[in-house]
Amino acid sequence: MTARSRITLAALLGLTLASCHSGNNAPTCSFNDPAQFLPTPAPNTENGSTWPKFRANVQNTGAVTNVTVSANPEVKAMFPAAPQPTPPGPFIASPALNSPALNNGNLAVYIGSTNHIVYKLNASDLSQDTSFNLVLSQAITSTAVVGARDNQDAVFVGAGDGFLYGVNATGGFQENYWPFPFASYVSASPTLSLTDGTVYVGAESGLFSGVCPNGIVRFSGSTTSIESSAAIGPDGSLYVGSSDRQLRAFQNDGPLKWSFAASAPIITAPVVEVQGSSTFVYTADLAGHVFKLNAIAGQPVAGFTFPSFTTPRVAPISSSPALANGHLYFGTDDGTLYAINTSDGSVAWTIPTGGAIVSSPAVAIGNDVVVVVGSKDGNLYVVVDEDSTMTPPYTAIALCNAALTGGACDGSVCSQPLCADNQPQQIESSPAIGQDGTIYIGTDGARVFALQ
Repeated sequence: MTARSRITLAALLGLTLASCHSGNNAPTCSFNDPAQFLPTPAPNTENGSTWPKFRANVQNTGAVTNVTVSANPEVKAMFPAAPQPTPPGPFIASPALNSPALNNGNLAVYIGSTNHIVYKLNASDLSQDTSFNLVLSQAITSTAVVGARDNQDAVFVGAGDGFLYGVNATGGFQENYWPFPFASYVSASPTLSLTDGTVYVGAESGLFSGVCPNGIVRFSGSTTSIESSAAIGPDGSLYVGSSDRQLRAFQNDGPLKWSFAASAPIITAPVVEVQGSSTFVYTADLAGHVFKLNAIAGQPVAGFTFPSFTTPRVAPISSSPALANGHLYFGTDDGTLYAINTSDGSVAWTIPTGGAIVSSPAVAIGNDVVVVVGSKDGNLYVVVDEDSTMTPPYTAIALCNAALTGGACDGSVCSQPLCADNQPQQIESSPAIGQDGTIYIGTDGARVFALQ
């Protein structure tokens, strides 16, 4: 891109950069004492997190390695296990609201609710850890990213009151200038720099910002409404979609690198793939198209097409793709779970469900490659990729309101089509996967489940 083109694009964006050296004695950006992004745990170690944010990692692959998930998991815990004076609100998605994230050591699950509360749950049994208390004035509108500072949890989460909150291990606001204000509610989920503690997130107002560790803006770019949760490439570049159909790439300090026009608004999270010395970015839009781009210039990769001329029309994609095993996995608004080949976009397989899939798949690569995703039909689908021995080639687990007794739901096993006489709850929340293979998922019925 020429210098003239870059200036023109920046002007069209209305990009505004806030310097770390502003005058008039205004607060300035500081990188002192940043929160650290949690690394993926090495095998047989306890440090790090398998799922510290929406889509698991900064590349947004939605996949973890060296983790074995059962093809037929059973419910082992539910929150709340009994009625509460102030019950949780629904755990929903649009597309990244109210999904679980795990802290250092995978000891705790953080999940925000529409009832204005961020819950901290003990990962072992989903009991509430009341040492953490964060109650806001409006609904929690993003999945938290959980980092670490001084060996304590550092949590960043967006809300409907138009603020990005940075809070400590007890739920108190972090020091300096937190929370960070946006002009409207934070409709995407934040991510955290691997190098300097900058928090990146977009909002319904169209503002895409990098926020310094002390809560002061590093840069802000003005686009249109952003529900897409940004991905970070190996060189620190940022990739984010918006409602104006554009996938944009920014440098980590704000300047625009390129933009690519999809066929419809983008609310899903882009995915970064590194192959040797090459980096690619995938994005899916509300017209049912998936694009594979060269990360350097934002040009489509020749030979990749989805849908192809032979693929029937595809419904809108609100489900952020996962990347593993040479496949992209995503759901569509007509209830179809797709696996497509990353080489050319051809369809590897599809699975129909009984409701729209806005939940984003989670993938565990262990003894098998296992794909987990929720559906609005009330089932959690667990699929062993390319396992022809399963009939049908998936397990559908109905999640319901009934009280748990010894791993069963009101006397009947949770993997039955219905859980006793209780109607299954719609699942819009996206699953998270722990190091021991436990699946964590919220439901529209105001419950969080753990399955193993």
